[in-house]
Amino acid sequence: MIGPANLQCNLYILQRQKFLETKIVNFARTSTENNVNNSNFDLWHYRIGYPFDSVIQQIKGQFPYVKHDHKLVCDYCHLATQCKLSFPISINYTASCFDLIHMDIWGPLSICSIHGHKYFLTIVDDFSRNTWVFLMKAKSETRTLIQNFISNIYSIQKEI
Repeated sequence: MIGPANLQCNLYILQRQKFLETKIVNFARTSTENNVNNSNFDLWHYRIGYPFDSVIQQIKGQFPYVKHDHKLVCDYCHLATQCKLSFPISINYTASCFDLIHMDIWGPLSICSIHGHKYFLTIVDDFSRNTWVFLMKAKSETRTLIQNFISNIYSIQKEI
């Protein structure tokens, strides 16, 4: 048993005052502090259901043994908090390759590639749906990659 809680709107709300007063909880708190790697913020973040940083700050204020790492980057949180919907169906119709291309930069990756790449540039041809992916160590490489890509396309089209 962790402590007394009331059921409200299908959630158990922990009664903090009673929680801190019970001997059982003090024992549970001690065993939690001893058995769980408290510097591992991931565990607490996952247990509570990936809360926002402000929620973790409140929990940290009430339960000081919960260690909070501000540098933590949670991939699941980034995916879950994306608020943009899919792009609407395009009304642009292309007649041939490279009439319209789409580009996107993604990164920084939480784990670098073997060669130190943190970002990638994706280029998609609207007509053929051919896709090119370029790995980058820094965002500043984007301009050069796009210029080289376009010059390669022009040289290929001249040959045809």
